[in-house]
Amino acid sequence: MLGSDVRVGRIAGIPVHLNWTVLVLVWLLGSALINRIIPHAEPGLSPGFRLVLGLIGAAAFVGSILAHELGHAAVARHGGVKVERISLWLFGGMAQMSSEADRPPLALRIAAAGPAVSLALGGIGLGVAAALHAADTAPGAAAVASWLGTINLLLAAFNLLPGLPLDGGRILQAALWWRWGDRSRAVRVTSFTGRLLGAAAIALGFYQLAGGNTFGGVWTAVIGWFLVSSARAEGESHAARAALTGVRVHQVMSTPPPSAPSYLTVEEFLRDRPAGWQGAAAWPLRNWGGELEGILPLERLRRIPAAQRAHIHLRQLALPLVPDADGHVAPVAHPDELVLDVLDRTGGHATVVLWGRELVGLLTTADVHRALSGAIRTAATPATPVGAGAQAGGPTT
Repeated sequence: MLGSDVRVGRIAGIPVHLNWTVLVLVWLLGSALINRIIPHAEPGLSPGFRLVLGLIGAAAFVGSILAHELGHAAVARHGGVKVERISLWLFGGMAQMSSEADRPPLALRIAAAGPAVSLALGGIGLGVAAALHAADTAPGAAAVASWLGTINLLLAAFNLLPGLPLDGGRILQAALWWRWGDRSRAVRVTSFTGRLLGAAAIALGFYQLAGGNTFGGVWTAVIGWFLVSSARAEGESHAARAALTGVRVHQVMSTPPPSAPSYLTVEEFLRDRPAGWQGAAAWPLRNWGGELEGILPLERLRRIPAAQRAHIHLRQLALPLVPDADGHVAPVAHPDELVLDVLDRTGGHATVVLWGRELVGLLTTADVHRALSGAIRTAATPATPVGAGAQAGGPTT
């Protein structure tokens, strides 16, 4: 979903990203307004005015989704939870936070804030429509305002359904967590109810298809599929984080592959590497003096066309240990850091594990998956004892 997002600005310091599928949403909603809702309310309105009103209405609804997410973000920030970004796409929006609420009341307030904003916007839209009707003026604009009010109320009602990833599921999750004192149990329950709601939506979509409503059936089924997959993903993500709670980097990290000279060309590196080199997610690089210079992620190496490999040196592709002019820097961790802290800080990218200036390991997604499979090396430690002086970094969840 986020791979093709475009950053369009910041609101209160929070980056706002739009996915290209928002254009599809604007087209669908704008078409309905221009071709059905506005002509029904004001048949004599010119095509140009219908077009303007329809686009304004569709854009206003996208703005409503943004306001909904800003409601979540504002309450989260007030409660001390950092908000990384807000992303909008075809099926709505997401306020991406760097950590979870650490107590049930805050989680409940964050979840309830979005629907509260949608309910308020719904009331405002219907109020504007009523005022325009009372003044007996601009029936086309009144229809758009009424549509905006109604669709925001429907958005709030849909989001209050009690299953993940919907806000109602998060409200129920917070309430169960509050009552039981067991967050994992609450997540399991709301993940199940989310999958149940999604399955019901898929069944409804097929029923609509059988009745001849092709567009409505496909749309409902796709929403159901999204609910099922998202609820399952959230449940699995929480279970993974719970399994990694308290696990430190040195218990999970892998032994780094042999380092390579940073002055080699890509062609020389590929020619001289031993069989199986592609199994490493990243390669440490050292300079002429043998000092660690950076890390070369495998995906950067693979992007180089064969015709350019003889002219590009490894250091040109590496993430340096010291930030370069563009701000690029290799993710670095201390062996005694918590794995969850490192993952939150680095986004799961291959991470150099240093004890002082000594390279003692790499932390990759493959290492994390191995740990989740039950292969955490609880007794493994670096050559130098790990303990005091751990470099804590990143958010704590």
